[in-house]
Amino acid sequence: MSATLTHPGADLRCRCCTIPVSEDLHAPAAARRAADAFLDTIGPALPDAARDDALLIVSELVTNAVRHAGGPRTLRLTASPGALEVAVSDGSPTTPVPRQPDLVDGTGGLGWPLLTCLTTSLYATPEAYGKTTHATLAFTRREEADRAVAEGR
Repeated sequence: MSATLTHPGADLRCRCCTIPVSEDLHAPAAARRAADAFLDTIGPALPDAARDDALLIVSELVTNAVRHAGGPRTLRLTASPGALEVAVSDGSPTTPVPRQPDLVDGTGGLGWPLLTCLTTSLYATPEAYGKTTHATLAFTRREEADRAVAEGR
């Protein structure tokens, strides 16, 4: 798996990494490792909680593509000051639909609500070959929430 860092547009504070992802059950773990390595390059170091959230978002989006869309094709990470966009492209044109979580038989349904709680933006766009699901994590939002909890607000 290779990652290419580029600087999109004129804002050199942004960093982007596009990674081809396999279409097997090992894809989520490989995507997490690639995302973890990318996060090391964006500096300054993220707080552990924000890094954990970012890796969880990557894992959920890639897992959803494996389980429901025939597997992911690419993982694109775009870091800008204060935020990270995670985008997973797959070959299915079907848009993700939230469903009632299954807490009894363990058939899933927890991922989309979890993503909704962690992100400031979550949506899918149709593509010629399927769709891309986008999720944005605002680091400042997480830091503010952690600070509020620490201060007892």
